[in-house]
Amino acid sequence: MSKQRKLNIIRTGADEEVSVNSNELTPLIHVHIPKCAGTTLDRVFYAVAKAFSRPLVRFNGTIYEQAFAGTDKDGEAWKIAGATGYPRNWLYASGHIPYGRFPPPEVRPNVVSIVRDPVSRMISMFQMGVARGAWSATTPVKELFDAGLLAANSMVRQLSGETSRA
Repeated sequence: MSKQRKLNIIRTGADEEVSVNSNELTPLIHVHIPKCAGTTLDRVFYAVAKAFSRPLVRFNGTIYEQAFAGTDKDGEAWKIAGATGYPRNWLYASGHIPYGRFPPPEVRPNVVSIVRDPVSRMISMFQMGVARGAWSATTPVKELFDAGLLAANSMVRQLSGETSRA
C-alpha cells in the first residue's frame, strides 16, 4: 500500500467580496512546455479571459519540429507567433514557444511556465507518441531521438530560449 500524499490547498487570501476591474489585469504569457500540465493551465486561463470578456491567443505549432504531436500543428509555433501577434486588449497568450521567443507585446506581461520531473515528462511524451500512433510501445527511445521525433533536453532548451532542435 502506498502512502497518500498530503493535500495542499493553495489560497491567495484575497477578499472574495472585492470586485476586479478586468482592464487593470496584467496580461499573462504561458511558455507551454509539452507534457507539463500546460493544457490544464490553458483551460483555467481561457476561462478567466472569457469571464472578463478579454481576448486570448493560442499560438499553435510544433516545437523542435516534433510533428507527431498533432495534425493541427503546421510549422514551428515561435515562427507562426512572430507573424501573428496579439489581439487588442488581450489577457492570455500561450504556445509551445521557447522563452523569450513570443512576439513582443505592447504592454509588459507576466510570464509563467510549469516544469515537471524530466523522467516523468519523457515517459509521458513517449506514451503520448504511442497513443497517437507515432511509434509503438516497443520502439527503443534511442531510435526516436536518432529519427528526430524526440528532442534532447527539450524542457531545459525551451526555458533557455533555444529554437533549434540541433
